[in-house]
Amino acid sequence: MSEALPPDEEFVITDPDQQPGVVFEVEPGIRPAMLEGYLSEKMVRCSFCKQRQRHRKGCFALLPEVSKALCDHCCAVEFTDKVTVAKIEKDLDRRVAQAEQRKISGAVFEGVPQLIEILDRDLIPIEQSLQQVMEELERIFPALRRRKPPKLAVACGGLATILKAADEKLIERRIEEILRKRGLVNDAIREGFALLQESVKAISPDRIRSRFRGLAEGAGYEEMKMSGNVMVAGKWDTHLGEYDFWETTYEGSVIIMPDTTEIRGLMEGV
Repeated sequence: MSEALPPDEEFVITDPDQQPGVVFEVEPGIRPAMLEGYLSEKMVRCSFCKQRQRHRKGCFALLPEVSKALCDHCCAVEFTDKVTVAKIEKDLDRRVAQAEQRKISGAVFEGVPQLIEILDRDLIPIEQSLQQVMEELERIFPALRRRKPPKLAVACGGLATILKAADEKLIERRIEEILRKRGLVNDAIREGFALLQESVKAISPDRIRSRFRGLAEGAGYEEMKMSGNVMVAGKWDTHLGEYDFWETTYEGSVIIMPDTTEIRGLMEGV
């Protein structure tokens, strides 16, 4: 075992012949203690038996001089007993399964935490600002009632739900389900990008100024004036049997569409 790793680290040694302190031939008569199991990526040879048995699944054997040797199943049983070797191999099988699970989880959940972080940091605040601006515009100009529900905040919630499954034992059916959900979430994010781009243009001061008179007249305003990004519309209205002049002001704000290159890259291939 590599001394750089803590003893409780869940990993599988796949290159036993490359580990520090390993010897490849042991003098007859030495009876070592068995340590942990390994599952080599390539065939290695036992350091004990005459035929130097080729194997991939074996045990490290601790030698008196505190070096280690490679030991196949049969030699390990000879030096200890079947129960001891079975425990070592059971632990190895458990670690192999956990390593495979981590590999699967890494592929299935790759990029999800980064997607959530970018959405929360860069995009959802813009979406919320646009929603507030659209709400204000719709209050002043009812004909603009075309606000759509936020896509990116909902998509971020979907990603958070997907990430909760990272602690599950993933079977094939569950993996397929999660990948299908990721596909739906990615579609929602792309739709959110398009809606964000459209909304940024729609509420730009230039766009609102160009439509201001028509929007104001359509809403029944009788007086309109503009000064830069500030637009004022007013009308006479009845209140308690008297005529009052009612006026509202809208100040256009510039919202910049954030760069989506990084987040699009994270979604590629999913």
